[in-house]
Amino acid sequence: MDAGLHMENSRCLVADDGFKMGYQWMQQERCPQCREKERFANQVRSCLSCGGRSNTCNPEGYDKDLYLVLLEHWSGCCQVTVQAALHVTVEAYLQYDGGFDFKCLRRVFGQNYYRDVQNKIGIAAMRCPMAYGNWSERVFDRPERFGKMKPRFPPGKSQVADWNQWPDSSADTGWLWLTEGIFDSIPPELHRLGLPTLLSSNNALLVDVCHKTKRDRMAFVWMLDGDVSSCKYTCTWVVCVRSDGWEYFAAQGRGKISRKAMRHDPLDQADRAEYLYQGMLLIAEFISAKMPLMYKKRKRREVHCGFDKRAFWCHWNETRVYPVRPRGTKDSGHESCDLLCCVTIVIGQNTPISASDAILQRIVHLHFDRSGHTVVTKALAEQIEWMLIEQMFDFILATTKRDAQVLDTQANKHSQYENQLLVFPELERVRLAERLGQVMVSVDALQPLLNLGDAQSQIVHEVVIEWAKQRQQSINADDLHIQLFWQQCRFLDGKCLVTAS
Repeated sequence: MDAGLHMENSRCLVADDGFKMGYQWMQQERCPQCREKERFANQVRSCLSCGGRSNTCNPEGYDKDLYLVLLEHWSGCCQVTVQAALHVTVEAYLQYDGGFDFKCLRRVFGQNYYRDVQNKIGIAAMRCPMAYGNWSERVFDRPERFGKMKPRFPPGKSQVADWNQWPDSSADTGWLWLTEGIFDSIPPELHRLGLPTLLSSNNALLVDVCHKTKRDRMAFVWMLDGDVSSCKYTCTWVVCVRSDGWEYFAAQGRGKISRKAMRHDPLDQADRAEYLYQGMLLIAEFISAKMPLMYKKRKRREVHCGFDKRAFWCHWNETRVYPVRPRGTKDSGHESCDLLCCVTIVIGQNTPISASDAILQRIVHLHFDRSGHTVVTKALAEQIEWMLIEQMFDFILATTKRDAQVLDTQANKHSQYENQLLVFPELERVRLAERLGQVMVSVDALQPLLNLGDAQSQIVHEVVIEWAKQRQQSINADDLHIQLFWQQCRFLDGKCLVTAS
């Protein structure tokens, strides 16, 4: 660090934070999180203070984040010499504020002078030359005077459909990583990733990039920012390369991938795998593509329903046609909507399901409580827990081998059980008898495989009949809001009677 900056930084640490000077270390600073005197800093490298309790507090802190006034006027705090006059300010900015080694960046970045005609002030700027006489310029010396100024480009030239790559870049032979902005490409380039830089998130000249980097059909990896615009364009470019047959990935952090983390620590395999995981979740087309990723990474068995970066509530009425049959489209042709999935939908929730009659008639309600827990059921549950996967697959295989027998039983006995349910006066819905009749005939079809006796099958049939009656009562019940209204009325009536008596 510059001698003047180092002396001023050490003075601020002692005066403001309570550091005690030692021979080599400054110690006993009060931690802002645990309020214990556990933080320390090296006198030679006082820009970084560390905490003694890394499990409970932030282990490291950079003083440039605390003393911004020291590192905002680079032209004033750097001693300019004749030999280093061309790059001393940008060198100080990249080294002290960015934490980079300027020796590796001297061939890429240079210093320039920018003058704002409207405000009539001049300022130091960092310039990066590009191909075809273009350049990109970033204002860094007290940039707050100019508002939110973005990187500048040559007047009359647009950065749209343009990209840049460092000279003699150590490009990875496998993937082509694409970053947003030249400054964001510094840490990955120093870690030997070799990234072409898109000057904006809405730039993607893929074929041009491959030809000029002497690559053919490489795998593209978009490592853009985590804001809404960058996520949108990442998905846009993925759609383009997907239609053209390119291999594609995305590396996305929760928010912007921290340059502070990347400049001090290499982008190792664990970090790269995490960023790729977040990116692949972003560009997943359907929930069916997202679920295997989440299960493989986090072992998650439930996922939220999302589309276009938004979460949606599921309407039960939309699910009634999923596992049933294909449907015709309302047009002049003969197209049909194939089944999205052919599965059994399991709804797990504590609150009652509020849906139309079509959904309520298709639901088999299973209520679980502790009333039936005994020593015998505990032993059976433990036996199921220790059951091998091969044994479970054996049941599925045995059922599949007897598919003809199962289908014959379904065809011959279904109408019998359906008529048996319709005899009960409590059942008013034909669809309800049809659905639960399928459950009853399934018990008979699987009876040889389950080793069930006739008495056990009869017990199951009686339980299914009770399910049908309970389901009919749920269908006939009033809306939940109406039920709550009458409950409140009965409560108030009872309270008034007690008061009068």
